[in-house]
Parts: sequence; structure tokens; C-alpha cells
Amino acid sequence: MNRKKWLSLILLCGFWASLLAGRSYDDAVEAYRESRLDAAETALKKAQAEEPSRDDVYLLLGAVYQKQNRYDEAEAALRQGMTLYGIHRENLAFNLANMYYTMNRKEDAVTLYSEIAAGSSEYRSGATLNRANCYLSLGDYSGAVADYTAYLSLEPLTSQRSEIERMIALLTQKMADEAEKEKLAAQQAALEEARRQEAERLAAEEAAKQQALLDEILASLEGVGEETQVLGAGTEDIVIEDEDSDIEE
Repeated sequence: MNRKKWLSLILLCGFWASLLAGRSYDDAVEAYRESRLDAAETALKKAQAEEPSRDDVYLLLGAVYQKQNRYDEAEAALRQGMTLYGIHRENLAFNLANMYYTMNRKEDAVTLYSEIAAGSSEYRSGATLNRANCYLSLGDYSGAVADYTAYLSLEPLTSQRSEIERMIALLTQKMADEAEKEKLAAQQAALEEARRQEAERLAAEEAAKQQALLDEILASLEGVGEETQVLGAGTEDIVIEDEDSDIEE
């Protein structure tokens, strides 16, 4: 067989392999739509073996696992698909972020949403909106307001505009109320600290006055002690001589 025939045979084998891989994926899609999840998984595993660089296989496999509540396997499939950096990478990341959101892994979801929102794919606006919802759940109201505002810029004709604008207004008022509360609390704390310091100063002054009075009384008592000293035992007898007396031996 000459070189030309070998080349034709190789191309033909590649064509059939690609066709078979496509057929397996199509079978998986059909089974998924019919909620035959086990059949979909089997077809996807076959498609994965036939064409491992096809990232939409991992996208659908992740969806199958999520339907079955097999979240660890869904995460692994979506992550594996993302490492291929194929044409569905943003979709894979978006689906994984959404799964994290439903699992209450909000911080992980924010990380992926941020990656998508920084790009220019069709998932950018959705990622921005969902990140806003994450920030709201996490209590980051300023982040939520920023993302809701950005989403309205990305999707000015969204049907959710009125609800989002209402949310922005409510959060803005909430932040203002909390800022006022914090201000009042700080003022109250400063007032209490000033009162405490004044009380300590007055107590210190009173203690100093009492100590000064004690020192004064003590000094007075020490003086009185010196004036009332007496002779103790063993003191020599005092003899008073009478000039008029004449003592003879």
C-alpha cells in the first residue's frame, strides 16, 4: 500500500472516530433530555474515551451528576473540563459557580463569578448578577450594590430592572442606617470613655487628698510623741543638794 493510500486510510479512520464520538455525545444529550441519567452517563463516558479533549462532554457530565446529587463528581467533571481551555470553558465555570451557590459555598462561587465577570463572554452579565446575590447573602452590601448597578449597565433592558433598582435603594438606605448606628455607637463609646476617665481623675484627686490628710495627722502624732518622752528604768538617781544642810561624816 503506497503512502497516499495510507494517508487516506488514516484520514478515514479519524473521520469515523470523530463521527462515532459525536454519535455517543448525541446519544447522551437525548438520554439527558429524557431524564435517562444512567444511559446519559454511559454514553458520555464512551464519548469521553473516544474524544477526551471535547470539553462539552464534561459540561453535560457535570449536569448529569448534579441531577443525581453527586456533587463531588460533578465538581470534578466540571473542573476537568475547565482544564482543557476549550470553547465551553466559561460555561463550565458558570455552571460550577452556580452549583457552589446552591451548595451555600458562596465564597467559592464569588471566586468563579469574578473570573467570568472580568472577561467578555456571554456569561459576564449573569456572573455579575449572581455575584451580587452572593455578596448580599454574605452581608457585603456595598459589593452587592456595585454589582447590581454594573448588571443594569450590562443589561439595560432587563425585565428585572425595577426589582434590582428597588434592591439597590433598600441596600443603600440600609448601609446609611448602619453607618449612622456605628457613628452614634462610636460617640456613645467616646462619651462613656470620657466619663470613665473623669471618674478616675476625681477618684485619684480624692485619694490624694485623703493621703495628704493622713500624712498631716501622722506628722502631728509623731511630734506629740517626742514631747512626752519619759526616763526609763536604769536611769541614775537625781540628788538635789540643799545648800543649808551640812553633812558630816
